[in-house]
Amino acid sequence: MIPLSGLYAIRALAVLGNSTASGYIAAGKLAKIVGAPPNYLGKLLQLLSRHGLLISQKGYSGGFRLARPADQITLGEVVECLQPLEHWWGCLLGPKQCSENQSCVVHEQWKAIRQQYLDLLRKTTVAQVIVEHPNAGLEWPVLD
Repeated sequence: MIPLSGLYAIRALAVLGNSTASGYIAAGKLAKIVGAPPNYLGKLLQLLSRHGLLISQKGYSGGFRLARPADQITLGEVVECLQPLEHWWGCLLGPKQCSENQSCVVHEQWKAIRQQYLDLLRKTTVAQVIVEHPNAGLEWPVLD
């Protein structure tokens, strides 16, 4: 449900949040680590900077770093930069007339799933993504 651009962004923030480096990390280095096309990730990182999740610096020692600690940035904030969460409030089947009063056949089921998804995004932080989970299959490099 999270778009690929959102996954790239979350991975990049997780790498930045896991970094022990005191400075900035170049977009190209982040792209290599998260497996994203460099130009595409660079644009995503700039977007996250404009939304206040990252701080960017140009120049030889430039790059990106988190604007706040990883435990203060939610996945919802990251996804919201790319696609407003209100996008998920529509009907799963698409009819505009679908509402609490005139609902479609999947309205109640979708409403519950949608709420769980939005709660997950709003409550899960980048710091929680960083924490190694034995079944996640994710290993975030520590950048010095």
